Amino acid sequence: MASKVKAQKVLEYLRESGVPADRVSRVRAQAGLNIRAGSPEEIAVSILAEIIEERANRAKRLSAATQQVLPVTTKDAKDPVCGMSVNVSTATLKAGGLAPHVH
Repeated sequence: MASKVKAQKVLEYLRESGVPADRVSRVRAQAGLNIRAGSPEEIAVSILAEIIEERANRAKRLSAATQQVLPVTTKDAKDPVCGMSVNVSTATLKAGGLAPHVH
């Protein structure tokens, strides 16, 4: 949280101090979402909102990456209990017909 002038000076100091450019580029100035915050409390809310947004975006990116890396390679799987072939894309978990007490 700093004025634009102070933020520029801090970034310049970091570069001159040998901080790698990719790390300097991750510094956010101005911090927080632009909700026209004026009071310290509003500024805090805008920063928290930005953190929440970033976490949601990161989770979305990770989810998309996982889906791309781990695709379903087969539509059929063999049921380990009965040996029946099961279509993975349409299968649903169902339990029924079991007696309430097994002796």
